[in-house]
Amino acid sequence: MSKIVVFDLDKTLLAVDSTETWIREQIFGSPYRFAMGVVSAPLGLMLMHFPEKRKFGASIFLWIATVGLNESQKMESIEQFNQRFHAGLTKSYWFKDGIAVLEEHIQNGHKVIIVTAAPKLLAEKLFEPWKDEVAVIGSTVRALWGGWISDRLCRHSEKCNFLMENGFGVNWDFAYSDSEDDIPILAAAEKAYLINASRKTTKRVQRKIPSLIENLVWK
Repeated sequence: MSKIVVFDLDKTLLAVDSTETWIREQIFGSPYRFAMGVVSAPLGLMLMHFPEKRKFGASIFLWIATVGLNESQKMESIEQFNQRFHAGLTKSYWFKDGIAVLEEHIQNGHKVIIVTAAPKLLAEKLFEPWKDEVAVIGSTVRALWGGWISDRLCRHSEKCNFLMENGFGVNWDFAYSDSEDDIPILAAAEKAYLINASRKTTKRVQRKIPSLIENLVWK
């Protein structure tokens, strides 16, 4: 049976947050979106600081980035971002070391899954070069008042639920993440790795799963 490998996306394989980069481009590229963003930022950022409210904070910025676009235009904005990303024209870029590890797992016949808080629609586009070799699981969105908002946020223990619901069980062989928010997926792995984690983050994670963590530096 193939070994199962779970990767987080943002700041694990990608150097920056993909959703934030796409949303910022959408908001800063339109005067009226920018104005709405300025007015809404204090509330949205405050909500983002509380894990139980993060979905609502994320929804504010996601809605501003997409309101007024029809479904085709929303998808086109993601496709255009994807094209700029792969052309090296955005602030997002792959950690080459991370991609080398991902491709090594693929070459070894392992089942590779990306599980991310980013919208699945966005993450799938970024992984088009590996679409036949990598499964992508991400947050879902839904329409509200002409824009998108978060529907089901794929983070923390919900990542484990998403993985189970998609047929990947409740334990895996390898897991990679930069964040203590992913302690549930790291704890469920036989071999767990933190990526570019600070000493503070490493200590907090090791208190939860002391024997499983190795800290890797990826560039």
